[in-house]
Amino acid sequence: MTELFVKILNMSITASYLILAVLLLRILAKRIPRKYICLLWILAAIRLVVPFELESTVSLIPSGRTVTKEIMTDYVPQIDSGIATIDSRVNAAMTNAGAATAASANPMQIYMGILSIIWVAGIAVMLLLCVISYVRLDYRLVNAKPQQGRIYRCDEITTPFVLGIFKPKIYLPSSIDEEFDYVVAHEEVHIRRFDHVTKPLAYLILMLHWFNPLVWIGFIMYCRDVELACDERVVREMSVEERKEYASALLNCSVKQSVLSICPLAFGEIGVRSRISKVLHFNKPTKAILAVTAAITAVIVICFMTNPSSLATSGIKLDENMEQAVVDGLLSEKYDGDGPIECSVEGHVVLGTEEKDAVTKVYAIVSTAKYGFFDDKFLERGDSTETPAVIHLTKDNGKYHFQKIVYPNGGTAYERALKEMFPENLYEKALHSEDYSQQLDVQRKAYVKAYLDKIGSKAEVGKFDDYNRSNNLVFSDFPIQALELLWEKYSDYDTWLGSGERLIDGVRHVYQVSTDGKRTITYHHYLKDSNKTLEKSIVTIFTKGKKAYIDCLQEGARDSEHYEIALKDDYVYQRQ
Repeated sequence: MTELFVKILNMSITASYLILAVLLLRILAKRIPRKYICLLWILAAIRLVVPFELESTVSLIPSGRTVTKEIMTDYVPQIDSGIATIDSRVNAAMTNAGAATAASANPMQIYMGILSIIWVAGIAVMLLLCVISYVRLDYRLVNAKPQQGRIYRCDEITTPFVLGIFKPKIYLPSSIDEEFDYVVAHEEVHIRRFDHVTKPLAYLILMLHWFNPLVWIGFIMYCRDVELACDERVVREMSVEERKEYASALLNCSVKQSVLSICPLAFGEIGVRSRISKVLHFNKPTKAILAVTAAITAVIVICFMTNPSSLATSGIKLDENMEQAVVDGLLSEKYDGDGPIECSVEGHVVLGTEEKDAVTKVYAIVSTAKYGFFDDKFLERGDSTETPAVIHLTKDNGKYHFQKIVYPNGGTAYERALKEMFPENLYEKALHSEDYSQQLDVQRKAYVKAYLDKIGSKAEVGKFDDYNRSNNLVFSDFPIQALELLWEKYSDYDTWLGSGERLIDGVRHVYQVSTDGKRTITYHHYLKDSNKTLEKSIVTIFTKGKKAYIDCLQEGARDSEHYEIALKDDYVYQRQ
């Protein structure tokens, strides 16, 4: 039930943008025929009940604003960045890393369970009110007498209305005489427009989304627009005098709006004053107004009936199975650099695909990067330059699997390699891979943002190379042979001065490297949350002649480890 409520909540959020657009249109474009406004209300209703998969780059529905069922029910919070492949990779990475334990249950799980019960209770109350009002109305219609066809007269009602879905009937107060023709004409239009079907359906949708104030406003405005659309249809061929008589009929049949408006279509129950004004001042819409109406309707449909594109690129969109295989391949690439890595990110724009000899080739512009925490900053390590690549996939039992990635050779043979790798129609795009840098940057940043949001971090994001050039030149004072020995001995630590972090079984470990800038380097491994020290070693390095002497003393140990290394002439390490 909770999962269903989350789905309804998500649809309610996305449909709210369309409802707001229609409400704004009603205010700004009052000359638009109401039948077109009613059409937009129907589209809003569809948006409220159908989980759309249609995507558009011009969609005005913000991405990443919906609520995932996982964030309510799982122990490990889930993100929804609006890019499906990013969500799946980040969520999987966090689950595997053990970001939280079963003991730290998400309190939203409890809240959502309670809210789901309240939601169902609200539906039950609204359904009960509807049934009661219908039964009371049906009781008053017991003595209704047929007049002609589907028209009935009844002494117990004060306003005309249509009732019934499969066999709609028009019920008139017995006192109606002079207004008979106008009233019947209005109610017949309701039936021809199938308003007797759409209004009960609209109320059912309102029941599902009763918690959303915008849906209530939309329902009320829809009921008014339905009546106005019928009025426009009836009076469009009338003379000025006939319109006055029609307005008089509206006034004579007007009653206070009540809960009965939920089901029947009452002639004089909704917005009578506004309807009279519009009837008296009605003008047929010109061709220009109709053209503008069509254009506005098309824009609203395209912008609010579609979801934002799951890939913010101008490339080809693959099916989910193939897309996941491509992402798996890109994120599986090994990192040859040093330092702790916590998150792999990627971006890719697919230029085309080719299937041959049981191998599918995906021609793409790709970009990958690795990120890790260093000195409380989330820093990119390595090069994330956009690169043409051919990704080879195999298919087994209908599922694609990553096989390998082929990159072009650099140097003077680069262009020739591209021509050999890419089809002729894709060569120019591959050659100018820099054209896709902005799109790839958007995707990589989305990965990073999603991951940081996932773990609740507001860390500054940057490039490790930019950061370290201004902070770690002090390492140049030590012999390279000594540093290489220490890097091998303390391989969990970064090769630069500072504090790197690793996430191990859901616990964040800090590996800190510090120095006095002269002879001593300190390696300190501790838990970030508790500051509990797990290891601390003080390394002293000094040189004499062509030799370096290294002394490693671990905190709590009685004896230290000693190393003696022969030095080369260029023994001082110069970091570029």
